Order: sequence, then C-alpha cells, then structure tokens
Amino acid sequence: MALDGINGIPPKGIEVINMTTGEKATAYEPIGFPKGGVAQRKVTQQVIEKALNEPSSHKALKTLLANSPVGFGNQSTKTELESLGYLDSGIRQSHLGAPIWYDSKDGGTVTVYDDTRGPNGKTDAGPRTTIYKNGNFEQTMIYDENGKLTGGKIVIKDQVAGFTERQIDFTVTADGKIATVE
Repeated sequence: MALDGINGIPPKGIEVINMTTGEKATAYEPIGFPKGGVAQRKVTQQVIEKALNEPSSHKALKTLLANSPVGFGNQSTKTELESLGYLDSGIRQSHLGAPIWYDSKDGGTVTVYDDTRGPNGKTDAGPRTTIYKNGNFEQTMIYDENGKLTGGKIVIKDQVAGFTERQIDFTVTADGKIATVE
C-alpha cells in the first residue's frame, strides 16, 4: 500500500486536473494524460542512415526536413502537430513562455518554446524555438517573433557511444530559402 503523496499518488483530499482534457483525478486514481498518437511524419533510422551517407550537407538537410514533423516553413501550430499524430502531453511548467511537449506513440517528441511573452522576450536561441527528438536524432528550429523560420541545427548522435556523427547548421533568408548550410 502506497503512502499519500508518494510515487505520484496525490495526497488524500487533493484533486488533480489534466490541463489538456479537464479530466479530474483524486487520491489513488491515475491521471489520464494522452500518450500521443501514431506519428504520420517522423525521422526513422532509415532516413538517418541515408542522411549520414549523403556527402552533401544540403541534400542531407533536405532529406531530414522532408521527413520531420517540424519541417521547413513557419512554426507549427498545435492543430498541425496534432494532425501529424503529436498530441499535447498535458505537462506544464508554471512560468511564462514555458515549453509545451507533444508526444507520439512511435515517433518521438516535439517541444515548442514560445517565449515572446516572457520578461526577456526570447529564449537563448530566439523568440520561438521548436525541438524535435526521435532516438538519436535532434532537430532545433529557430523562428522570429512572427513564427517565421530563421535557421536551425540538426544533430545525429551515434546510437551506442552517443558522440555526434553529423551536425548540420543552417540559416534561412527572409524570403524562406536556405541561405547557408554548414
């Protein structure tokens, strides 16, 4: 028998509310956070291997972005992410500009930072940032205050040792074209 307030069980008399569904839970009842949908777009190990074997960073970048749920373009909305199978996890931090996590059952996580409301008006990377992670793949997309893509970074790590196998940094012009790829 678990003690009140231990192992994620709320103390007796405390009601917990899922911020996404409004579902209520009391002591000894599980909270029904969504576990994500089936990812319609994701970067798989096959796509990663293709990108690792591609000598041109520009072509590798295009391949990875074409398969990513956070592809090339404006910052994704909640509706767009949900239509791709990434559901709001319901987890919230209590400060302005706190990230929102979207999960899929089989395709990783998307974390959306929108810090234009915070005291500094931006994150370390910029006013808006979205990070997609799936296994050994991490994609960081940086947007301006209007949600327009300005650049980003893709990192592919070795699955065993964790070292960086390939990193692609890129910038985007004001008219939405890839400016530089490193």
